[in-house]
Amino acid sequence: KTSKKPFNFAWMTLSDGFGGLGNVPLANRQAEIPLGEDALAQHFKRAIDAYAWGYDLPNQPPSIKVTTQSDLQGQMTLSWSAFGEDAQNPDYAGAQAQDLQGYRIYRSKNETMGPWEFVSEFSFEDARSGAVRNLVFDPAAVWRSGPVTGFESGIPLKANPYAAADHPDAGADVPGVYTYSDQTTKAGFPYWYSVRYYHSGHGDWKGTGQAVPPLESAPGPSGGAITGGRFGVVPVVPGHATFDRLEAKIKIVPNVWKVDDNLYSYERQQNIRFTNLPGRAQIDLYTADGQRFWTFFHDNLNQGEATYIQFTENRPSNFGHSLFPGIYFWKVTSMMPESLGKTQMGTFMIIK
Repeated sequence: KTSKKPFNFAWMTLSDGFGGLGNVPLANRQAEIPLGEDALAQHFKRAIDAYAWGYDLPNQPPSIKVTTQSDLQGQMTLSWSAFGEDAQNPDYAGAQAQDLQGYRIYRSKNETMGPWEFVSEFSFEDARSGAVRNLVFDPAAVWRSGPVTGFESGIPLKANPYAAADHPDAGADVPGVYTYSDQTTKAGFPYWYSVRYYHSGHGDWKGTGQAVPPLESAPGPSGGAITGGRFGVVPVVPGHATFDRLEAKIKIVPNVWKVDDNLYSYERQQNIRFTNLPGRAQIDLYTADGQRFWTFFHDNLNQGEATYIQFTENRPSNFGHSLFPGIYFWKVTSMMPESLGKTQMGTFMIIK
């Protein structure tokens, strides 16, 4: 459940090192060596058991497909189907075969190989009763393979897994969807997720006298049950009718923006996000003395935010430099029919 047990002790060498920040120095990797040695010892012990059992190994719970989208606060939500909760463990019969107990959620802020943070664990009963914080179960909803961004999208889950969803033999839609809101996420930053079943464990493995501990779904050798891919999923503020009417206050994030400060920048990039925007809007930026220096347009009905990368008209590429320190003014003009021509104005600050 914790990153003390490495999901894969090679993660530091992948994807340009820790968090994509380049190769990790040996001195920083040395702390991982004892964990790697423990993993090798555990694998060796398991290899002995596998040989003794004739390579007949306990089956892990099935994998779970997950979709992600953002809420109006720009925080990540995860959705998955209840399909599979009644799966039978083929290693056992009768009541022992019905061993699935609930779900565990893991998150990584670095890459698809981890390290993984334990987020939450809950039983089926607690999940369906509403006893789990930030989790909603809708027994009538149908899980889809893609996020819903203003319109129904993605492929619905059908009863027949061996037929395409649009085939006459696909069967009926499978109802029952869980939605979990990860309220620790921050819009603009990448994340990776894995939702896994866990089972009850068993006291004796086929007469060997060895207990089988509670097992989880396997993410899969290719990371097939991990959401995030190569670059992670990045929460963004979705479009909404409230924003199109210009009824919500437009926010600038971060404000203040500080160079070389991870707390007041997005991994020290020059990005500044305008959030709660109408689907179509014009954004004008001005210096403190009222000189307009940049205009750009937001045109995305499904997204309520746009990114400004500190461009100026006399220095369109900025040559890798941010704006000069100071206070700047912004004006957003709605181009949506519901609020055409209406404006909001404000300031943001650059500090070095």
